Amino acid sequence: LIFGPPHWEKWDIFKCYYRGFIENRNDVEAIHRSSKINLHNGTVSFHFRVLESMAAGGFILTLRAMNDEALGEIRSYFEPGEHYDDFTLDTAQEVIKRYIKDDERRVKMVARSRAVAIRNHSWINRASEVLNDFDFMPVPTVSNWDPSFVGTPRLQASLAKARLSEFA
Repeated sequence: LIFGPPHWEKWDIFKCYYRGFIENRNDVEAIHRSSKINLHNGTVSFHFRVLESMAAGGFILTLRAMNDEALGEIRSYFEPGEHYDDFTLDTAQEVIKRYIKDDERRVKMVARSRAVAIRNHSWINRASEVLNDFDFMPVPTVSNWDPSFVGTPRLQASLAKARLSEFA
């Protein structure tokens, strides 16, 4: 089954599988968990849908992307064959058939990927990383300070802009 935006209905080969866009987050998680295989077919493997599926307890296969081994991409955090697996257009059928038959392996991979996703990739973890990044930025100088922004959201933007401009 295919869930997502309505453009799937425009493809004759896929429209019979299209079931609409899922608005309710609980429904999305239940679909990830109950599907034998969740496929991610995109140009970036380390997509929020991949983490969402892992955190929900779903098994994920991703289309292998050129940048999978780059710093900060999926292989920086997860190992194919241990946490998820990938495929190419040439290997898709073979990989899917292998995992459809191997419940035990899928269950083990789901447990490993879910543990890592929940431990290291929650929104709280992401927000903490962003805030920690700001700790490494220089403090604004007196010339950058605008006292009219004190106590407003514009203050936060001004501080961030001042910090970023010092790197330019």
